[in-house]
Amino acid sequence: YCYVSFWPSPILPPTEVNGQIQPGYERLQELFKNVSVHERGGVAMVLMKKGEIVADLWAGYADPKANNKWKRDTLALAYSTTKVYIGIIFAFLARDRRFTYSDKVSTIWPEFEGEGKENTTIGDILDHK
Repeated sequence: YCYVSFWPSPILPPTEVNGQIQPGYERLQELFKNVSVHERGGVAMVLMKKGEIVADLWAGYADPKANNKWKRDTLALAYSTTKVYIGIIFAFLARDRRFTYSDKVSTIWPEFEGEGKENTTIGDILDHK
């Protein structure tokens, strides 16, 4: 799984890529550097394979005007981009038969039931119904 976070800003001078990368993923570090210098203030990503972190990289600026560089623990606003990741995660879980989209939300989250929500399915939630 991979999560990438960008904080847009005007074009800035190239910056170093920080973090760790496992052997065999060096090309990813080069690609990451290209992303980090093209019209982005700061960028961070973590890539996991089979539960192991194979890349944990960050670059750029958290606050370009103050010349504050991006750090490993810099917080970023994701806004509604998380919808994509939630959809992908649920697709993997459905593929692995952990649930079906027609399952009621209350079967996995009993406190959700009530106030007319007892028939709401996981699919309804993911479809924003």
